[in-house]
Amino acid sequence: MKKERLRSTTAWKRAGLGSQFILAAVVCVVMIGCQGSSTPSLPTTAAATPTVDEQVLLALDCYNPMYQVNAEGRVTKLRLVWKHLPEPVMAEIGKLTELQALDLAFSTVTDEGLARLTSLQKVKSFGLSGTLVTDEGLVHLGKLRSLQWVWLSKQTVTEAGVEKLKEERADLNVYLQ
Repeated sequence: MKKERLRSTTAWKRAGLGSQFILAAVVCVVMIGCQGSSTPSLPTTAAATPTVDEQVLLALDCYNPMYQVNAEGRVTKLRLVWKHLPEPVMAEIGKLTELQALDLAFSTVTDEGLARLTSLQKVKSFGLSGTLVTDEGLVHLGKLRSLQWVWLSKQTVTEAGVEKLKEERADLNVYLQ
């Protein structure tokens, strides 16, 4: 009996019907199996309003941010290196009030953009290497009371500016790169 099945399968293949038969069988199974079922719907909730952090991440999505969230869903680390970051984007970042680490190295952040981040009172480390931030922008960094480490561009920030910042914030570790 096995030989008969093999012969018949081989005959179908010779006639070019093997793959067509299999395709037809798969289509029939799918059609029969899917009868009477509806398209699955997404669960709906009454309070599906995104949090502030979720809204900010949606606004930043086109910048391909790297980020980390805590157990409550709050953004605690954000990395946007080599990005064009206009002031409205900086204002969005300023809404992430649980942020502890921010890396904007080699981005287009300016002194005016830094002014939009003064609400980030939990930031401990801030990467600004290769940015356009100058001595004037360092005033805004002095207002971030939790800030412990900051990396700045030695092309746009002077030693005098760093010394002035350190007079205001002696506990701050500043690295010129």
